[in-house]
Amino acid sequence: MSVNKTSAQYPDLPWSGVTVGRFLPLIPEDFPDPQSITELCQYLFGFPEHKVYLFHPFGNPVPDVLRQAEDTNDIVMSLFERPYYRHRAGSERTFTQIPEASQDGVEYVRIKLKLSEARRRAMEIQAHLQTAEASESDSPVILRPALWGIGIDLRNLWTRIKKWWAK
Repeated sequence: MSVNKTSAQYPDLPWSGVTVGRFLPLIPEDFPDPQSITELCQYLFGFPEHKVYLFHPFGNPVPDVLRQAEDTNDIVMSLFERPYYRHRAGSERTFTQIPEASQDGVEYVRIKLKLSEARRRAMEIQAHLQTAEASESDSPVILRPALWGIGIDLRNLWTRIKKWWAK
């Protein structure tokens, strides 16, 4: 019995590149309403190292909600690449870049979505304010440098006295 010891060979096709890292593939159906843009902005703010791509059928208009987000400077559509095709039948979010002449089917454009710097700064300020409000104590005692190392917040103390007296 003879055994063929040749290994599998990949065809000699030039590689256009390999993407390594975390990414989120989106399709136009992911943007039914303005709430989806708010959720996308929160995702982009919370995970800035992730790449987010919209795979959009070539020749079709971008969803209106996404176009409005770009017009209001919330989202930046920074890179358009083609041709992309669905990787296999039934796979909704797996796309691969193949030369046009070698593939039949719907061609997709890959659009890179980023959070605009203006929106990022606004979200950072909002997060900072929420953190500052959450960290403020209800105690009228201030343990910061003050006269003899301790201070009293008179406004907070007065509010507490009024609440106590109202009971």
